[in-house]
Amino acid sequence: MELWKFADCPNFADAHAGCYIYSCMNVDRLHQLLKRLFKYHTWEWIVCFLKDIYGQEKGLDQIDERFSIIAHFSSIRQFDDKLTHEKQWTGAKCKDMVKV
Repeated sequence: MELWKFADCPNFADAHAGCYIYSCMNVDRLHQLLKRLFKYHTWEWIVCFLKDIYGQEKGLDQIDERFSIIAHFSSIRQFDDKLTHEKQWTGAKCKDMVKV
């Protein structure tokens, strides 16, 4: 089996000199604003605040408990898992947390 030799492959940009790839990409600024405002500002502040009041583990348990006892509505997601132990959130989970 012969290995790929990338040096032999033609460069895409050579054939398309007028194409500027960065002008083709669009950033969803509203998504970035919501993510940074909620996750990196509001969420971190709430976690820090509750840790100061209840202590390290009790504060995290308070957050998980309150998100798990949300009343059942059609447009609000039920959170059964531990939110404070997750390292990465999906976009849908972040939006649902903002609704609460």
